[in-house]
Amino acid sequence: MLNSHNPSSLAGSLGRRRQNTLFGRLPFYLFAVPLTAFLLAALLERLLLGHVDDALVLGVLGALALNGLAFFAGRIKVHTFTYTLPQAARLVAAVAGGALAARLLRVEAGLGPLVAAGVVGVLPGALWLLAGSRIADPKLKELPAAIYCGAFVGMSAPTVLATLPAVLLAGTLAGGVYLLMANVFGGAGGKLGTMAFSGVALTALLGGHWAGFAPAAAPALDPAARASIFAASMLGAVLTYVVSVRLKAGAVVGSAGLSLLCGLLFRAPAVAALGLAAGVPVAFVGATFAGMAAADVIPHERVMVFAGLFFGLIFTSTSQFFGGFGGGLGTTACLSVVMTIGLMRLLDPRPAPRRRRTQRLAGGYASK
Repeated sequence: MLNSHNPSSLAGSLGRRRQNTLFGRLPFYLFAVPLTAFLLAALLERLLLGHVDDALVLGVLGALALNGLAFFAGRIKVHTFTYTLPQAARLVAAVAGGALAARLLRVEAGLGPLVAAGVVGVLPGALWLLAGSRIADPKLKELPAAIYCGAFVGMSAPTVLATLPAVLLAGTLAGGVYLLMANVFGGAGGKLGTMAFSGVALTALLGGHWAGFAPAAAPALDPAARASIFAASMLGAVLTYVVSVRLKAGAVVGSAGLSLLCGLLFRAPAVAALGLAAGVPVAFVGATFAGMAAADVIPHERVMVFAGLFFGLIFTSTSQFFGGFGGGLGTTACLSVVMTIGLMRLLDPRPAPRRRRTQRLAGGYASK
């Protein structure tokens, strides 16, 4: 969003290069890198550990993801870099600030990653929602999303980002990714988390995080625990979609509000005494990121159920290679949305106008 027609824009010298189709599509290909790496790491780890059936499932999901990527490739906006330097700096600062705030709440305040991210996301989201039309600048309206993106960075485990300067670096890098990728994968749930994951992964790479890494088997899940995680994933995705799209509260408030509620609920002794699988609240919160998808991407709650199911399938097979990485849940969510689009395209490959197409795919319910 850098405007070459504006002398104060960061892209003043890039205007002519935008006519190059490859250059215009480069952010799309770069955004696909963390998605591909995340899924490939899980697939290879399953194979190395001898979990062939899990690997087969991930292979099928990967094929759906490739089909879904074609949908988002058709939505690329090439000529819309419209951030001026002050706007870009403000958004990067918002991402970095959200990262620091979430880290302080998670570690120093001892609230844990779910509550920390929920607080950091819901406060600005609610304030901007209440302000409504009084915020005239569309770029200012992006600040809650940028802060929430930073919150995902701050969810990282201290073993990944050990110090506050490391968190700040990861947040700043994620802010740069935010600017670069703003016009690709529009409306995809999990996009903010994938941006955060990219910043965390780059910081981990610079810090030599993976030195001496060896794959290790995660604790086995019994059928009841696996089923509860799938149920939580589908519920989190659908509820967020309802709050965001049907109740018009917006994606950030929908996800962050439910994440905060879930995090607080599972800290209550009465809920802890139920003995639910440890991954249930994490799966619910992670699936809310998939539920942030726009209505023109996921047209109905019944379609969002599949995104929640795919999230659960990936979540229960996530590689330890990216264990503790902030944004990992968002990357899983983004993959689940892309896979859902791939399934929709597979079931209904005929070209059609968007409104009629979404009506068919949603069983007669057009997106609103």
